[in-house]
Amino acid sequence: MREGFDTVVSVALFCGPGVWPQYEIELVERVVPDDGAPLHAALTQLLLGATPEERDAGLGSAFSSYTAGQFRSVAIEDGVAIVDFTAGFVRTNNFSTSNMSGIVGAQLEATIFQFADVIGIDYLVEGERWCGWETTCQDAGYPLLVRPVSSEIADGGSTTVDDSSGWVLVRVKAT
Repeated sequence: MREGFDTVVSVALFCGPGVWPQYEIELVERVVPDDGAPLHAALTQLLLGATPEERDAGLGSAFSSYTAGQFRSVAIEDGVAIVDFTAGFVRTNNFSTSNMSGIVGAQLEATIFQFADVIGIDYLVEGERWCGWETTCQDAGYPLLVRPVSSEIADGGSTTVDDSSGWVLVRVKAT
């Protein structure tokens, strides 16, 4: 790490046997250039997927080279992280299955909610509000997801999240 030029961000990867929701989510650190936008850097790194070293350590990711570049922007407005993806993100193969959408959601939530100033998440696709593969935004509140009161994600602890979005049971394993 180059002092004054690089920073450390954490991305959420999964580990564990079985199918969702038996996976645990683990925050893994990566060194990136310090551009003053750590949430943007963390999401960019997340969408690259697991590195060969992380895979060798038994970690995995729903994301890969196919999702790299599918993240457009993120802004924090009144504590809500507004994350915008490309249309290609929602068309990624197998993301719409209940198992995979659970993993995708858990990795995104754990990566985003590690930042203490984020209290909610809302998703966009090409600038339009998006509420997931298995639901519409017709009855969705704002923000789509709210930080669980009992969450200890930012402190590296464990938590269980149960929300009505269909993305449930986030377990974060301390590293």
